[in-house]
Amino acid sequence: MAARQWTEEQRKAQAEKLKQTKPWQLSTGPKTTKGKKKSALNGRKNISPQNMNREDYITVLKKINPELASNPEAIELLLGNMTFKDSNSSICHEFKPVIRTMTVVSGMVREVKRDIWTFKDLETARQKADITIRKLMQGSKMMMEAAQQIHDTQKKLEEQAKATNSNALFPKFKVF
Repeated sequence: MAARQWTEEQRKAQAEKLKQTKPWQLSTGPKTTKGKKKSALNGRKNISPQNMNREDYITVLKKINPELASNPEAIELLLGNMTFKDSNSSICHEFKPVIRTMTVVSGMVREVKRDIWTFKDLETARQKADITIRKLMQGSKMMMEAAQQIHDTQKKLEEQAKATNSNALFPKFKVF
């Protein structure tokens, strides 16, 4: 569909109409935290490696720094430890259940917080205390299970690294 062609008279009439109605004063914008975060990113183009495949990222790098176009070794050095959108990372796959568990626990904590804020008097506190305590105990149990999963996964990955004689998964960092 072609863009509308405005005449000068139409532009002036539209400008006057908008000055009278002032629609920008009625605009509310995003209300939720999620909506505010999303709209805050409207003006940005995200070129992180996690959101692009390897070839597209290399193209962007070459546009930013044309000298890299003639130096493939430098590009490989830059991209050495990056994870791209099209990469299949076994580490991320291993920790997905833990992330899901922690999301559930986070929701439970928010719910408990909401419940506590609704305690208006001692009687309501007595009525809801048992439920709140059960929720907190269930959340702490789930967190302990998640911690155990993380520990087991770390051991498994360390064993895989030893078996393949590779330190790629757990590089040694120099501590100052």
